[in-house]
Amino acid sequence: MAEFISIGTIIAAWLSAVAALFVVWQNRKQWTASYRPELVLVRTSVSLEPFEKPEELAQAADDKYNPQVKIPIVNIGLGPAKDLKVSWIFPISQAVSSVNCAAQDSLGHACYEFENGWLLKNSGKRMRIQWKVDKEAVFDYILPVATLQTPPDQLRLPMAYIALLTGHYHFALKSQSCDTSGFPNLECQLKYLDIGGRKHSVNLVIAVDPVVISSLEIKAVVQSSLR
Repeated sequence: MAEFISIGTIIAAWLSAVAALFVVWQNRKQWTASYRPELVLVRTSVSLEPFEKPEELAQAADDKYNPQVKIPIVNIGLGPAKDLKVSWIFPISQAVSSVNCAAQDSLGHACYEFENGWLLKNSGKRMRIQWKVDKEAVFDYILPVATLQTPPDQLRLPMAYIALLTGHYHFALKSQSCDTSGFPNLECQLKYLDIGGRKHSVNLVIAVDPVVISSLEIKAVVQSSLR
């Protein structure tokens, strides 16, 4: 009987230790979740102007005509995200070939080239957009959306991607088939730290879905999904 009592005491002590460890683990989990950030890209409607005139092509990288598409990036988590690095992944050589084929089908004369990290377009005056610079974006920190007193931060899509995308839609509109498919996806990776120094990473696919395509304007919806 004494042996059974001793064994029961040992088992009870072991169960108590397991329960205590479980409570500690749960508390740590809740504490970690209390400052964990979570970054998302907000679904946004945008308007793009197709590259129609040679002078507009020459101004594409200037302030007067800047094909920028910005989407809000918000932190829906409970803690701030810091040292955010956004890396864009895009098969630009494949996109150049796709747009050039669309230009030939529509009897267009524009020709895109990709050389040494630069997107080049020959149409009257030569347009140059540097892809290397656009491949990354950096934010020092992004506060939780619940604590924001100002509009959320804006993440700019790479200008080289937007230039090729608008060219793709423009030549698709001019061709008889008007096929807007076949353009490669834009992907991005978000890497950031929480206030505890833990690393987080999210891989996203960016879709720019056209709603209206005309010779004057392209209306589209930009949205993201997990890769």
